Order: sequence, then C-alpha cells, then structure tokens
Amino acid sequence: ESAETLIAVAKIADRERVQMLRKKAEIVVFGDERVDLKKLMEYLYKKGVRRLMVEGGAEINYSLLKEGLVDEVRVFYSGMIIGGRNSPTLVSGRSFDPPLKARLKSFENLGNGIAVIWEIDRD
Repeated sequence: ESAETLIAVAKIADRERVQMLRKKAEIVVFGDERVDLKKLMEYLYKKGVRRLMVEGGAEINYSLLKEGLVDEVRVFYSGMIIGGRNSPTLVSGRSFDPPLKARLKSFENLGNGIAVIWEIDRD
C-alpha cells in the first residue's frame, strides 16, 4: 500500500517547479517565505493524520520543537564520531530559553549504536 505524497511549500516557491510537482503529488501552500508549520499540522490533522514521522535536518527539527509540534524525539547514537564546527547537529537555531525538557521513554541497542526515544515534557 503506497501513501499519498504531499509537498508543503511557501508562497515564495518557484511556480514552474510547483506546477511540475503537482503532476506527481498534492501541493499545499502555507506561509509566505517559510512553510507555516502549525497550519500544515492543522491541515494534516483534518485529513486524518494522527502520527507523523519527520526525518528532517537540524533546521526543521528546531522549527518543529520551537513551535511545540513535537511529542517525542527519536535519536540514534552510532559508534562514529564526527567533529568540527560544521558537523551535523540534531537541532540548529538559537538556544531554547528556557531549555526544552524531555523524559527518557525507552532505549535499545541497535547494531553498533543505541536508539533512544525521548518524550517532550509539556509541563
């Protein structure tokens, strides 16, 4: 069973590319220069989506956490160390003030690493 493909864009998105993508996916427009994530989540909820996994980079992770749209974070720590200022991080952007708190939900050994699930504390 294949899932329906939905692509969210902001109004600033290139019109020609959006028209090309419309042939293969449902396109939704929320926001002017950046996708309005709260409106996107409201739209998905209305469509019946109750669970959503985001495999994003540090910027989308930051935005979702900042907007309070995350219930849990799943992190895999591998036996590989990447150093340097430009190394990938889980969350980019400014520090959260106050810091976000999470409760350890579960963890398990997985290959040469550990998979950890953190539940975001809403209190």
